[in-house]
Amino acid sequence: MLRGLVCLSLTYTLISVAIEASSQWRKVQDRLETDERCSRLEKIDFLEIFQEYIRDLESEEEEQRKLRMEELRKTERKNRDEFRKLMEEHVAAGILNAKTNWRDYSINIKDFAAYLVVSSNTSGSTTKDLFTDVMDELEK
Repeated sequence: MLRGLVCLSLTYTLISVAIEASSQWRKVQDRLETDERCSRLEKIDFLEIFQEYIRDLESEEEEQRKLRMEELRKTERKNRDEFRKLMEEHVAAGILNAKTNWRDYSINIKDFAAYLVVSSNTSGSTTKDLFTDVMDELEK
């Protein structure tokens, strides 16, 4: 029971001294060697608590990274959808047809928000890829 309380207390200590997933055991140990709670534990117990805490931090960071990547993927998909919609509007208005070439079209739309955001996407189809898809559809 006492060991459990000391472990819990030590975990709160690790949180309070801003331990990060990249923190090194030796540096943390040096920082906390004068802490009374740390002196109550064997070094091996302290190391085990530290390692468990680091694993928890790494898991949390990985989960956050996955959430950011999923959010980025959704945003970039929306950006591509908006660009497709712009091209569909241009097809309907006669601005874009099967004989339009990419260089001329890209010059005309270079200031459109839909074009700019897709151009800044880090993954997925490029503006030229999407343009080529529309051209393929128009040629059918």
